[in-house]
Amino acid sequence: MGSKHFRSLVLGAAAASLLVSSARSSSALDIPFFGKSVCKEEKERLHHEQNILRDRQQLALDQCRAGAGANQSRCEDMKRQQKTETSRFKDRKNLALDDCKQRRQKSAEKHD
Repeated sequence: MGSKHFRSLVLGAAAASLLVSSARSSSALDIPFFGKSVCKEEKERLHHEQNILRDRQQLALDQCRAGAGANQSRCEDMKRQQKTETSRFKDRKNLALDDCKQRRQKSAEKHD
């Protein structure tokens, strides 16, 4: 009886080992997270960050305009800096999403 139990444990461990090793070989980018692809999750996260940046910038600009009085040029400088910051963020966002798509394509090509 003991040897049958031991064999079933060994076979179960071997099957689990094969399952884990095959799961490791598949890229995490292929596995959806709660039904969404990793790239889609990344896109949503970056979009959320972009909205936060926009809201933060708008609040700062509104506060500048409210307190600037006659010195509106300071607020216009801030607006130009914010535009540059937004442009840089969009560039980083696009690069991150392109990188995600390329990794996913490479992963899909490996598994074909």
